[in-house]
Amino acid sequence: MSRDLTQKAKALLSESDFSPAALGELLDVHHKLLAQKLGISTPKIEELITVAKNAGALGCKINGSGFGGCMIAYAPDATEEVAKAIEEAGGKAYLVSISDGCKIIESK
Repeated sequence: MSRDLTQKAKALLSESDFSPAALGELLDVHHKLLAQKLGISTPKIEELITVAKNAGALGCKINGSGFGGCMIAYAPDATEEVAKAIEEAGGKAYLVSISDGCKIIESK
């Protein structure tokens, strides 16, 4: 199931008319699989996910191998609001963005 969700997300990210809401839904589905079927979550993570979603996150999921207290909130249009809500609920928010990654620069 996780593999299938990853494949769906990969295909979604390749679309020219990418839907942020659809990616958020996939994150939510994956979290529910991890939390409900595999028991990989904590009450604190569930609280942070709830406040993040209420503040405008499109999707959230626990991250890592579970029980470590880390989650992802995908909020492209409400970044600051979601970060504030997480902080107010006792979490620590780190804002991240996608970069171009490593590059080889030819010197002249």
